[in-house]
Amino acid sequence: TFFLDKELSVLHLPPHTPSQLLQDIARFLYERYKLVMAKNYGMKNCPPESLDPYPGLFLRDDVEKHALNILQRKGLSMDFVNRARKYAQKKLPHFFKFMRRWPELMDALSEDDVLRRTFQKKLLVEGEYQ
Repeated sequence: TFFLDKELSVLHLPPHTPSQLLQDIARFLYERYKLVMAKNYGMKNCPPESLDPYPGLFLRDDVEKHALNILQRKGLSMDFVNRARKYAQKKLPHFFKFMRRWPELMDALSEDDVLRRTFQKKLLVEGEYQ
């Protein structure tokens, strides 16, 4: 049979994909916009330098310029930066709304035994917090 043929070997050479690069660019752009927009949501300023060396070096004002340069050198669509910016602008209000509600959610979780046990059973390793 095919699966048991010792004479058969398969060499898998997948094409190079820039997906990891694009994921990194999208993530750093999103994080940069979070830092910039935080002031608009009443949060303290967090300069990228305070997060050095990582990820601070990738969150500076020139992150878009660097992303565009890398994409151009790799022959990839530079429109990706515009799409990432639009995505961040669309999603960040939801992030900050959720972030404001997080303490309330944690209080509710700590005060409700049934809810807490449900989370422990579904999300945590058995016995970790018993």
